[in-house]
Amino acid sequence: MAKGKKTGGRDWSKTNQPKVRGKKALPADLRKARELTKANLEGLLNKYLWMTKDELESILSKQNPDVPMIEMMIGSIVHKALVEGDTKRFDFILNRTIGKVADKIDLNAFSENLDKAGEAQIIDLGIEAVKYLKTAEG
Repeated sequence: MAKGKKTGGRDWSKTNQPKVRGKKALPADLRKARELTKANLEGLLNKYLWMTKDELESILSKQNPDVPMIEMMIGSIVHKALVEGDTKRFDFILNRTIGKVADKIDLNAFSENLDKAGEAQIIDLGIEAVKYLKTAEG
């Protein structure tokens, strides 16, 4: 309402209700998937990271129907990272438990070099940057 005046739309009453009321309920499987929080995932990762190799292999080889698939997936990732020495899998695990390492960029060093550079060098750098951007686009 604008300043207490109705600006349009329908008048809803007990007898005149909208046909669709609210959002549809999520399916049960999606509701269950939303329950997986970061803390739960970290707990599962830590559980499998601190197991011995024999414990992990016994869990993965038993095909136990009571073990949830998310645990089997995480166990499989940990096992392959261990057996195959796959650094990408290990990086995935560390990024999920510890967090990604922040990249530090020192802009001061670049600005100091620009201060020392002459006008012609700065123009050349700009031309090179434009060429790089054009090749990156196409």
